[in-house]
Amino acid sequence: MYKAVIASCLLAMAPVAALAAGIKAPPAKTAKKIAPADPAPVAPLPVDPVPANLVTSDPTRAGAPAAETAAEAPAPVLLSDSMQAYAIFQQDVTELRGFTIKTAKDVDKALSLVARHNPTNIGQGYYSYLAVIAAQDPVFAADVRKIASEFGREKVIQTLPSSVRYIRESAKGANQAAQLVLRAASADSARLLSTSERYREFSLALQKQAWAKRPIGAANKVRLVALRKAEAAPSSVVLPLTTLVRLSPSAGTVNAQLDPSALGGTLFWDALGSKAEVAVLTSFVEPKVEVVTGDQIQAMDRVLTLAALYVLDAQKDNPAGIAKLLSDGNNAGRCLAVDRSAFYSAVSASQFQYESVAAAQAHLVSYAKCLDAIRLKPAA
Repeated sequence: MYKAVIASCLLAMAPVAALAAGIKAPPAKTAKKIAPADPAPVAPLPVDPVPANLVTSDPTRAGAPAAETAAEAPAPVLLSDSMQAYAIFQQDVTELRGFTIKTAKDVDKALSLVARHNPTNIGQGYYSYLAVIAAQDPVFAADVRKIASEFGREKVIQTLPSSVRYIRESAKGANQAAQLVLRAASADSARLLSTSERYREFSLALQKQAWAKRPIGAANKVRLVALRKAEAAPSSVVLPLTTLVRLSPSAGTVNAQLDPSALGGTLFWDALGSKAEVAVLTSFVEPKVEVVTGDQIQAMDRVLTLAALYVLDAQKDNPAGIAKLLSDGNNAGRCLAVDRSAFYSAVSASQFQYESVAAAQAHLVSYAKCLDAIRLKPAA
């Protein structure tokens, strides 16, 4: 079985081959027609024998995943639970957006709100959040359910995590779902950048205040220890029940384009924190889906695969697969971990309070950069 898993992973770079391992290719005349919204061609399938229990009645379907049997039954990985780390981070951003710095203790609090979040958890929570957003496209959700109906729900959910290109290249509505992801990523990035600008202004203003120009001295070491300790400790923040409900809607039920305060909308996080009045995103630019190579496509593949599993309510059925998707594709978490080290260095080197505030501002920019990496680059 382990050899089969390794073989599937090696084949994952082919558009559909890894998914369709063990499935007989349909005649050329019955190849799947590509809808205008999904222009990517579908590669021919291998001609291996078709298992008797994996036959589709729809000759237009490009191919189906070949099933693998889970060796163990790990604890469920719920995307709604994973995304709580990201929601807590955004809750702290909401507080930062209304926070004012008047004392050294205020500087300590601002630094803590910026840096008390574990980079790995934020990255995984962010991708979970984007996956739930992608699952809200009704065309995408309907076709994912159709795929499961044609080839068997169990076989699909066990194979998708090791064949991450399949959903993007084969599911109808995948481009529209990706568009929802890009809108949410762009809005969250703009929110972080506008918040960072607030702290850049604080840093400049504090240079004119006597208390902020006094040397920090030995207190800076105490501050740094406290920041590292806060990052390492489990979060004690409990999200309101109303927030938890809004983080886990049924697939295909939320339309953020009609309601900007809905999940994935440009005002979602500020609306949750009753801060809609400060959520004017003047820098928001409508993103466009572009086909590029590299980390952006790989991250989008994983997000759309997670979205498909969310549509199928498969989080309890393949927890190991979901955990692998969140771990292997956590580019945002790795980016944040590198920038967190730079943040600690900046805090350590700070001699005055206004320099510490500048470190907080720079780290907010880093958040925006790392999280926005999911967005596909627009055409020149």
